[in-house]
Amino acid sequence: MFVPAACLTCGRALRLFLPRAGKCAFSALQFGYMGWPEESRAVAASAVRASMSATAMTDMTRASRAIGSEPRAVRPATPATGKGRRIPAGLLLLVALVTAGSAGAAPNATYRIDHVTDGDTVVLRNGQKIRLVQIDTPEVYFGTECYGPQASETTKRLLPEGVRVTLLPEPATDRVDQYGRLLRYVIRASDGVDVNIRLVAVGAAAPYFYAGRRGMYANRLDALAKRARARHLGLWGECPRTPYDPYRGVETQR
Repeated sequence: MFVPAACLTCGRALRLFLPRAGKCAFSALQFGYMGWPEESRAVAASAVRASMSATAMTDMTRASRAIGSEPRAVRPATPATGKGRRIPAGLLLLVALVTAGSAGAAPNATYRIDHVTDGDTVVLRNGQKIRLVQIDTPEVYFGTECYGPQASETTKRLLPEGVRVTLLPEPATDRVDQYGRLLRYVIRASDGVDVNIRLVAVGAAAPYFYAGRRGMYANRLDALAKRARARHLGLWGECPRTPYDPYRGVETQR
């Protein structure tokens, strides 16, 4: 998981200042780390929430040590309105830390594929497991289903070892499943191919709108699956008795 060092440093400093900054500081942090990768934002947000209930502390020496600098006085700044309203010193330091962290983040991070587990699950070289969101492929573990091995081979051809990919979350679904896998669209960095959509188009996967959550590509996935079924592509040809129900996991039948 990619986590900027500034993010962790920011979390330690927040434990000293956030009780005074309150919700205003939390909003500032949210704005500052918009460009970070999602996993990094999650770490920062966790630090913020944990800090919001901490006892207020005003010892600037301790705060300076937390961020790795020598203690020095911080003078509250006066905004440009000229009305004499002062900004809390802790909030100023918080915003500075957030700005520094977001400057070093990679908003369009790419990752390398380590291996394909099955048709709809891959593992990155950093060890993170990715479940391809909004689709389902026949099983190859705990009982091999019709077209399961072929679906896995199709995913392996689309995502060979070492290929670079970007990850796109689906706002309509959870970000992580019950097994700790990230739920994402996996997109090849070299040509922009969305592998989730391609698998459905060639009949290697079926749409799966878990809990009725239709995502941003739901209509497209639905149309591609029906076309593949009409043309007897992939699992629709090899397993002709497979029912089409995008609100349930695919259950292939010969």
